[in-house]
Amino acid sequence: GAHGEPLGVVHRDVSPANVLITRGGVAKVTDFGIAKVQQESSERTQAGVLKGKLRYMAPEQLVRGPLDARTDVYAVAMVLYMMLAGRHVYEGFGDMELIDAIRSGGFLVPSTYNPSVPPDLDRVCEKACAFDPRKRFQSAEEFAVVLERYASSRLSLRTNTLSQEIAALAPAAPGEPREASRS
Repeated sequence: GAHGEPLGVVHRDVSPANVLITRGGVAKVTDFGIAKVQQESSERTQAGVLKGKLRYMAPEQLVRGPLDARTDVYAVAMVLYMMLAGRHVYEGFGDMELIDAIRSGGFLVPSTYNPSVPPDLDRVCEKACAFDPRKRFQSAEEFAVVLERYASSRLSLRTNTLSQEIAALAPAAPGEPREASRS
């Protein structure tokens, strides 16, 4: 929610197309068309129907297991992976290869494709994309705190939060005042 409280909703379709970054540097998840309230998430989707984008589905979503916040953590981690590696985890896989790869787990860390990715971020990605949901970050908040700490330790001196750093990079709309940065 607006103040960080859990809403008990599983989005089930987090992907780059459904994440927007505001000019203030805040990520907003959109398109809750197939989201489920967590208490209902144990109910099965109609037989034979997968909801969401295959490339971002957590293993438990693919096999129609119970879904919770960790399902969306996995999908967000897939988006982070793309941002770091410059490609999808399973780039070039057909649907059947992709299903097999997700079901078996494991992948090459982002630094395999982008050597400038630090080992710390590889480890964050590995944890967030863990095959077993119990080994992932247990909530989006826990994931965000780890990323915020990592980013805060490496930010420029002109800003002191990740959202301010992003805002400094985002162009202001015509006629819109740019938020003041801290110099």
